[in-house]
Amino acid sequence: MRDKAASRAFHTKKKLDHLLEGTLPGVYLPLYTMINLTPIPLRRSRPTRTAPGPHRQCGPRRNSGVVVDATVLVHCRSDRTLVSVWVIHVFGGVRAIYEESGAIKVHPDLLSGGTLEIPTASYREIVRNVKALNLSVVGIESLVHSWELNRVIPPNWRPFHELNSAPYVLFETGDKWSDIGHAAHKRRVGKLWDIAARISYQIKTCAWRLFEISEGYAQQLWSLKVRDKFEEGSRFDDLRTRTVYLAIQALLIDACVLRDYLAEFAAGYIYASAPSGVRTVSNLKKYLFSKPELADPLSIELRHATDKNGWLSELGHYRDLVVHSAPLATAKERLWVLCSAHNLPNGAKLPALRFPLPNDPAAIRSARSRGDLFEDFAKLIHDFVDATRPDVTSKDALQYLHTVLGKLGEIAAKFSTFSPLPPEMPVLTDADIIGPIRWDTPDA
Repeated sequence: MRDKAASRAFHTKKKLDHLLEGTLPGVYLPLYTMINLTPIPLRRSRPTRTAPGPHRQCGPRRNSGVVVDATVLVHCRSDRTLVSVWVIHVFGGVRAIYEESGAIKVHPDLLSGGTLEIPTASYREIVRNVKALNLSVVGIESLVHSWELNRVIPPNWRPFHELNSAPYVLFETGDKWSDIGHAAHKRRVGKLWDIAARISYQIKTCAWRLFEISEGYAQQLWSLKVRDKFEEGSRFDDLRTRTVYLAIQALLIDACVLRDYLAEFAAGYIYASAPSGVRTVSNLKKYLFSKPELADPLSIELRHATDKNGWLSELGHYRDLVVHSAPLATAKERLWVLCSAHNLPNGAKLPALRFPLPNDPAAIRSARSRGDLFEDFAKLIHDFVDATRPDVTSKDALQYLHTVLGKLGEIAAKFSTFSPLPPEMPVLTDADIIGPIRWDTPDA
């Protein structure tokens, strides 16, 4: 780059890149833009060089397009081609899809029956234009190959946290811990390699769990719209409801596994005076509260997060409820889902769903642990149904877990700075190659 700074040809090419990107949005994307301004991984970034080609509208087959709510929302590609599609996951099960048409198409339709399209000139405007409608983004799928589009291979998914210092904090932090594990493996530092590998794996697991929940919301919402059963303010329970709550339960458990892995790293590498064998947040909390002299910002933050009303304690209460007391699927007689709506700036409404979480999981678990409620069955049912009744004050599961993962990602990023070894990206050299290499890619 330094050698090309004064090159006339280089500057001409950059101007041509910008011209083509503006003239052919979604068809041509410069390499620099792909790497720095989109969530497309570096290893897959390359200029999109295929024209849209012939399209056909797919029917409701699971493997013939971007499947959202058991239907196809974008045109399918039956061949092996490069594509350029962004699927923006919005809270409530809404999808905003940017294909190669120069506009974002929002699904499902408005409550009034009309469709919603947002003129969008380039990838740089996608998230900004979605947020301008008072819609918050859960995460983004960037699909660059027809096999991702058709679900032959998993999509490139990144949770998005707009309030965090790094919007893609989970993706970036997961890779950073993986690189720390690689550095430790090269130097045969077994303890660091083990904990870094576990943290990296669990961050990526939680990110994918969030995708599964968001997909569950979308499938549930589309099912209602297809059957013309959506009514704002109503509540319901059908065959899909339980599967979404199972996905929510899985992420509650996995988030606490990540929480405890981070506590284990903190005890081993941040707090030298911590007792050996600390492997849970509960044990780390006891240590931190026994050391009031630790007044650095990180220690203060961890004390606040783990105290009685802290967010890590609340996460633990939800996890303890589903693991030790009652799964979400059996915490009450029926699991209700609430039909709500996003209010758009122009007064229109966009259908959305809320899967409520119990407002006070600690109270429910405590009541079950005491056992006294079981002596009066009517009181048991009344208290459980009351504690989990869906209303506007209940936490929405997707919003809650999205926020928690953003906070866990930030803590993981802070903890990574205490690694005794800096992160090191794996690089293959001739010495690493022990035989012939065969590249098997979707383009082959």
